[in-house]
Amino acid sequence: MPSLATLQGVVHRDLKLENMLLNNEGVLKVADFGHAGIFNEGWDLFSTAVGTLHHLAPEQVEGHVYSGEKVDLWALGIALYVE
Repeated sequence: MPSLATLQGVVHRDLKLENMLLNNEGVLKVADFGHAGIFNEGWDLFSTAVGTLHHLAPEQVEGHVYSGEKVDLWALGIALYVE
């Protein structure tokens, strides 16, 4: 099953609690797409380290090419751990 990012063709690359908002119905909304990247399935590689330092995946910190979808998942894990 493809992820939501793959279906939408966008990776956020700066997911953190401050960018995740709930509306009055309790629906999650994602804000601040300043570092977002657009990609096609099978082409999900980025090389610039963008985002918030404490939410960066190890490959971003080390300066490696990384998957935007995977670093979004990493940042979600950090947000869940922090909360």
